Amino acid sequence: RSKEMKYASVSKPYNKHYQEENLDFEIPEKTIYEVLRDNNENNKEGGLFYAGNNIDFPQMFEEIDKVAKGLQKAGLKKGDTIAAALTSTPESVYLLYAASRLGITFASIDPRDSIKEIQKKLGDAKPKIFFIVDGFEKQNDIIANIDIDKVVTVSPLRSLPEEQKAFLKQTNPEMFIQVEAENKITFDTLLEEGKDEVLPPVVSYNPVHIAAMVYTGASTSNGKGVMLNDYSFNALGICQKNSDFPWGKGKVFLNVLPQFIAYGVCNALHVPLMYGEKVVLENPLRIDKFDEFLLQYKPDHVFCSPIHIRMLKNS
Repeated sequence: RSKEMKYASVSKPYNKHYQEENLDFEIPEKTIYEVLRDNNENNKEGGLFYAGNNIDFPQMFEEIDKVAKGLQKAGLKKGDTIAAALTSTPESVYLLYAASRLGITFASIDPRDSIKEIQKKLGDAKPKIFFIVDGFEKQNDIIANIDIDKVVTVSPLRSLPEEQKAFLKQTNPEMFIQVEAENKITFDTLLEEGKDEVLPPVVSYNPVHIAAMVYTGASTSNGKGVMLNDYSFNALGICQKNSDFPWGKGKVFLNVLPQFIAYGVCNALHVPLMYGEKVVLENPLRIDKFDEFLLQYKPDHVFCSPIHIRMLKNS
């Protein structure tokens, strides 16, 4: 064995499987926010689709700025960390890119984790604010057992189309009751408190900045934190584009992977958004509905797991 350690990431033996022209490229030295903005600032074809609500890129950037102002008003600054245990909602996407805009790390946690697991992950990430999905059955127990100055609850109903919200408010008003406490506020309160903030220039690219942190599964040991820098996110997109994958503005991308895993936040969210596609945010836990999602949305692209394919096989 050689005394000198050799890394595949350095020697790149896999390059022999690629055409020469597909190896001649550069990864942009930009943050994930900058890539998203530079590619899509005026793109009204793509964006997000959530429960019947179309959110184009100009609307997305407006919401991202609102979230960034809220974070800034709450005292967050470059180098800090926020953590979120959320479902696949537009608010989770806004948080990811608002954090990038300010030079903050976004740590994503599975809301189904036990209180002990969430405590450990929050201890690792050391966030200044913790965002948690509202209405979650363990929410109060989690909040009572964590040592964080500020908790923000995020309702999965917040980004529903207005007519759906109006109907639900009449038929199920209890779904919209959000109780605030000394250290707990709602997402809308965070935005309201920051509405008059003046945002600084977009934080520039830093190769060592961690854009997002997710956790591995714990099938063989405790879950481990995976730190993803801007280069990691953008390299995935560039490499897929150079493999002749037919990305395109306005094409429909079905997102069925949770944002608290690396594949979900990178391959199934940032990359399609990077190329201006319309990303449909669906419940990643409803694998049993995958065939129905395909028929309903008729996506051009989808990134899924072997379990989804197995489900189709038996459909």
